[in-house]
Amino acid sequence: MKKLLCVAMAVLLCVFAVALAEDSAGVEPSYEEQYQQAVGLLKQNDDASQDAAYDILRRIPDYKDVSELCYRYGMRIIGAGRYREAFRVFLRLYGYKDADKKAYALRICSNTAESVDKLSQYVVKYTYSGLFGVIGFEDNTIIPPKWSDIRKIAAGYYTVKEGDKWGVVDSHFNYVLSPKLSEIREIADGYYAVLEGGKWGVVDGRFSYIFPAQWDRISKAANNKCVTCSGNKLGLIDLNGTVLQKCEWQRIGDISAGSVDAPAFHSGLIRVQDGSGRWGFLDEKGTIAIEAKYLSAEDFHGSTATVRSEQNGFAVIDTAGKEVMFTNPAYYDELYGSLYAEAQKLFEAGQYDEAFEAFRTLGSYKDSERKILAIYYAVGEQKFAKNDFEGAIAEFKRAGYYPGAAAKIAECQAAIKNPEYQAAISLQRSGKYEEAIAAFEALGDYADSATQVLETKYLHAKALYEKGDYYGAARIFIGIRGFKDVDSLLKKDQNLIAASATALDAKFTVGKYVTFGHYPQTEAVNDSTAIEWLVLARDGQKALLLSRYGLDAKPYNKYKGDITWSGSTLRSWLNGEFLTKAFSNSEQTAIMTTNVDNSQSQGYTRPGYFDWGWSGGNNTEDKVFLLSYAEANKYLGVRYEDSNNMKSRVKPTEYAIKNGAWTSSSDKTTDGAAAGYWWLRSPGYNRSYAACVGNEGYLFSNSVNDVSCCVRPALWVNLKSGIF
Repeated sequence: MKKLLCVAMAVLLCVFAVALAEDSAGVEPSYEEQYQQAVGLLKQNDDASQDAAYDILRRIPDYKDVSELCYRYGMRIIGAGRYREAFRVFLRLYGYKDADKKAYALRICSNTAESVDKLSQYVVKYTYSGLFGVIGFEDNTIIPPKWSDIRKIAAGYYTVKEGDKWGVVDSHFNYVLSPKLSEIREIADGYYAVLEGGKWGVVDGRFSYIFPAQWDRISKAANNKCVTCSGNKLGLIDLNGTVLQKCEWQRIGDISAGSVDAPAFHSGLIRVQDGSGRWGFLDEKGTIAIEAKYLSAEDFHGSTATVRSEQNGFAVIDTAGKEVMFTNPAYYDELYGSLYAEAQKLFEAGQYDEAFEAFRTLGSYKDSERKILAIYYAVGEQKFAKNDFEGAIAEFKRAGYYPGAAAKIAECQAAIKNPEYQAAISLQRSGKYEEAIAAFEALGDYADSATQVLETKYLHAKALYEKGDYYGAARIFIGIRGFKDVDSLLKKDQNLIAASATALDAKFTVGKYVTFGHYPQTEAVNDSTAIEWLVLARDGQKALLLSRYGLDAKPYNKYKGDITWSGSTLRSWLNGEFLTKAFSNSEQTAIMTTNVDNSQSQGYTRPGYFDWGWSGGNNTEDKVFLLSYAEANKYLGVRYEDSNNMKSRVKPTEYAIKNGAWTSSSDKTTDGAAAGYWWLRSPGYNRSYAACVGNEGYLFSNSVNDVSCCVRPALWVNLKSGIF
């Protein structure tokens, strides 16, 4: 029995040992063990090891310096362009350092942006609605989309494009060169040529001007020197800021006005040709080292150069200009004469490519250099005859000072548009007025095209009048008030007076669009585009108008706090700066002063809730105002719960977007444009918020200092004012 009991105890001990071994085999490694394993992987520094280390660390988030290690990992994969993964890393780190800001920026990259491209390791550009913004992950910089392009130009500097103009920003994306440049290009390490207002200047590596914009062309630099061109004359500058030679030379080296290349000095000298066609040499300080007196001159080779003078024919000179050897002209004729004759035959036969190569081989022999200019000119004439005006301009520019080249360039420039102008005139004279108007409008500011648009409308109206279509004539005349005798006709001609009343009544039918006043609406920001208005209501000879588009982006009030319409900065702006900018003095006489109702009934009340339902403050007397919620509901069907209202959605203008107006990539207006949101004058759900119409067309509440909300002005006009 005792022996049996001992055996049983031994069996139990074995079972317990096995169970204990199995249990210990399933125990998770301690936090310290996992931490050390991850640290070991991090030291290997390859991507796979780093990823494996993070996979361990994210399971022990609050242990030791795990948050810091995860933070560094997140920055590493940002640098590798793995933005979606990095977003998840920093989202888990929310509350540590600036992880929340990193996550927000990465959310833009991974979810909102249409495309993302690196500018540097921790700086990216992203697109939204066709515009570029920038994110700097090291300092959490977020620049909203506002540029049409952005490129890295140098360490810590980027070129940005606003509309059709370029500027330069620093690493903090502050402008160091405002966006007024048509082009910017590197001409030497740390130096750039900039084209501003049709003229070239030079800036240094910090984009400060060394030379203001003043030249027609500028070359790349060689030995820190550039050739400049004004008209058909060349000059020489030093990038240290010295004008070595003003633009007084016909040629510098092989460079003419039509082909500005980098200057090439030989033995410290470069040949130059003056206005009389004589050649001399400049040294590297820009000083005239050898007087311009030779009929031709070749570059120095070593210490000598070949020249030709009237007195002595061909000679060899040293770098001091001393003639050290005379050469019989017959020697050069024997050497080059037959080649020159062959080149001349090729030229006369119109074989310009072959002739060009032959004359170029001849260098300064006889008038070979001038013949090359003549070839450029002849090729330009060929292209002009084929109506290739752009190509012809390029050739005539290469011809430089060749007689007639400048005049031909001007002729080409006129010819580019002139055929269309002549076609428009023909349409006008043949009575095809609508086609003629379209043709003149397409010509833009060419010649008197804008005046011809008015003239064509005038002729069309006169033709309709002669046919007895007084209504049709009146409609056109109303649109060109102030032109010729139109105002007199509309006031005195009884047929037109009666027709004008009918035309005006039809023009201002509720639901139609009319134009009145002008305001910038393009990326160019300096345009003066006619404002389109939706006719919301009629009251006899009065009409309520609402701008068709969001014309600008402004805060309801510049400062956050309790505010109503009467004290808002937006009301002051609309009745001050906007009014005077958008309407002429005579147009302002047609805008009526409105007693604007700001009572509680004009706002939104949310039944059963304590928010909304605030008084809009005192009534105001305004020329320009915003719609109230009640008016937006009445005329556009705006409601709190309706997120599918197409009628109330608005498209911000390019100008408004440039000024910060937000647009949705998913919510569209009836014409397919990206929708924005726009202010109402009524209070929001508390006194520091104002009512808005959202991008989906619904009512919502927005902080009064929001700068991305559109402005849709409203106003009542007097149709009897004579302005319309």
